[in-house]
Amino acid sequence: MRVYLLTTLLMFITLISFGQFTEQEQELIEFEKKQDTISRSIFLDTTDFIDLKLVYVINTRQIWRSTNKETQNIEQFYDIRIKFDSKEKALSFHEEYWKENSEFGPEIKKHEIKTNGTEDFRVFKGADIVNQMSASNGLQIYCYIFVINSYFVKFYISCKKTLQPSIIQPYLDKVIRKNE
Repeated sequence: MRVYLLTTLLMFITLISFGQFTEQEQELIEFEKKQDTISRSIFLDTTDFIDLKLVYVINTRQIWRSTNKETQNIEQFYDIRIKFDSKEKALSFHEEYWKENSEFGPEIKKHEIKTNGTEDFRVFKGADIVNQMSASNGLQIYCYIFVINSYFVKFYISCKKTLQPSIIQPYLDKVIRKNE
């Protein structure tokens, strides 16, 4: 709980230190507020995680947190969805807001994650300032953003060390299957 609160506090301090939300970040916040109810069946669930506990649910996201600090690499896992009327609209949103949805971090172009069933799959490491603040807690940030059918999907993950593709692949595979 303490690391979660520290990470959240650091993110808000980062936003405050930059002044305020950008116009596009504010648009994203308003857009998410207007989302219709999204079925929980397309999100990851308790059968998909070992040593992660669901701690927060709102319409567009679920937040999971580690329950076993000794063995679990993933500290927090944000599973985020935004529904659109079509795949084209989801892809348009993805293209327009990729910087904000990547948390302004550098893209990891070479990765070994198999992305069959997704559109425009991108991997980002947290922005330097966020990673520097998280590093004091021994954490690194990764963002995975992509489109499946008419959904924009984002995984925001804080972890104790470099997140290997073999760790994220099972989660991605399950999300693809749930959204077919």
